[in-house]
Amino acid sequence: MADEETDDALRCFGLQKDEAKEPVKGKALDVCHVCDVWPRHVKALNLFLACMGQLQLSLGGMGGANWRAVQAINLAQEAVWQGLQGKAQVPVVQQYRVIEQEALRILNERELQALRKS
Repeated sequence: MADEETDDALRCFGLQKDEAKEPVKGKALDVCHVCDVWPRHVKALNLFLACMGQLQLSLGGMGGANWRAVQAINLAQEAVWQGLQGKAQVPVVQQYRVIEQEALRILNERELQALRKS
């Protein structure tokens, strides 16, 4: 994922990337530590980051724009590409949906605020 996309993804949750330099065998290393993620949720976060470009935006009506969830077939295919198949998909997709719901809540709240300003 490009740095700009990562920055946009983090801003969606009100976070920003910290750039730090850490010496490793005489070299500088870029370290991105934004927030802690429990190890059991890393797969769900990676799945979300892979799918976030597929969130759907519908336009029109008096309500303005509305963000919607990734289509289930696209989510399932991305999960397979990440090595999650069969029963291993179930808990990760459930965790993914929690992340996605919060992202959609934030995005739709921003759309509503923008509509009120106009």
